[in-house]
Amino acid sequence: MADVFISYAREDVETARRFAAAFQSAGCSVWWDDELRSGEAFDESIERALREARAVVVLWSRTSVISRWVRAEATQADRNRTLVPVMIESCQRPIIFELTHTTDLSHWRGDTDDRAWQVLVGDVRRLIESQAAPRGAQVNTASSSTTARPSRPAQSSRPGVVILPFVNMSGDPEQEYFSDGVTEDIITDLGCVSALSVASRNSAFSYKGKTVVPAQIARALNVTHVLEGSVRKSGNRVRITAQLLEAATDTQIWAERYDRTLDDIFAIQDEISKAIVTALKVKLLPAEKAAIEQRSTTNCAAYELFLMARGFQRKGSERLKPVIVRICRRVVEMDPGFAKGWALMSLAEAEMSQRGLEGYSIASARANGLRGRCCSILTTHDCTIISRVPWRSCRTPTQPWTSSNPGSTRSVMVGCCGCSGTTASTRFGSTPVSSR
Repeated sequence: MADVFISYAREDVETARRFAAAFQSAGCSVWWDDELRSGEAFDESIERALREARAVVVLWSRTSVISRWVRAEATQADRNRTLVPVMIESCQRPIIFELTHTTDLSHWRGDTDDRAWQVLVGDVRRLIESQAAPRGAQVNTASSSTTARPSRPAQSSRPGVVILPFVNMSGDPEQEYFSDGVTEDIITDLGCVSALSVASRNSAFSYKGKTVVPAQIARALNVTHVLEGSVRKSGNRVRITAQLLEAATDTQIWAERYDRTLDDIFAIQDEISKAIVTALKVKLLPAEKAAIEQRSTTNCAAYELFLMARGFQRKGSERLKPVIVRICRRVVEMDPGFAKGWALMSLAEAEMSQRGLEGYSIASARANGLRGRCCSILTTHDCTIISRVPWRSCRTPTQPWTSSNPGSTRSVMVGCCGCSGTTASTRFGSTPVSSR
């Protein structure tokens, strides 16, 4: 079993070789397909190495983001909670991975003294250690924090926090998707605050189901505070409890319980994020406040269905792919402007099309991915989003999407179902905005 699996596009082989050598010199065992011996079954070897690796380093580049192999490996690693994405050149990552923290090493040429490289190695080592710990066991990272990983400057001026997976207290394991989804969205919200250092989702979820001493996880993830909580959902009622701990002293500095209806789920997430900011005495900039309050959807029913579909996606079962598509179709019918719903449907469709399943096509997957991209662009510009967008295939080369706001002049022209490629532009009055 290798510590690190490197996923890359063939055009980036020399960069991958540089990463492999640097990880090996840092004491990590590495697997990449250059290690294949003559006569080995290619697919079987890759799948076995990907499944067994404790950290999967995905090298995003302009060629790898369009490689179905790299995207598939990144998806599998994300399900296994072993994903460590790295940007090796400026590119637009697949939309489903845009919320995952990605290390920018586009400048890196092999210097092992480079600070960004050392931070990456530290992150990878901590993930390897957490993956090596048996589920349910206490994670002891004290020794590794002083010897195994490179030193990192103290961030006394910027508090750090890890949001541990909220515990599902509903008495139904099938509700796990909801508690996990709430956790992930709080991580995303707090990640918008520049005055905070927030541990990534993969780092946080590597501790799921494990007994963790706050001081130890603080040393492992270089954070000062730990947020933990629980979710109890029953019908249309939800109870969320959360507490913020000062890791060094295991002292509670904030706690709250929210008893609300599901219609208030977005307000609860906003209140928790803002309470953490207040408790840590950091300044929230106006743009950051707006980012926290901005939601991909305001439709609570669509949001809950999306969390269910995302939970199925993370399970990695091929039998669940058609279910994911059906759920996402319902999601975007309920809210056509829900970018994440389009993106997840696109991903599931693409995976089934690659397996040759009847009724699913790459063209449809690309069209739905493009719809998600356009919704994301409009959301970014604080625009009232598309009111009516058919997800089924259309006959015309382009299909206008118009804002539901009668006073808005914003519209989007897109190629539908692959008829006209996968380019898009957004028009604000007469000013074109690139779709990245």
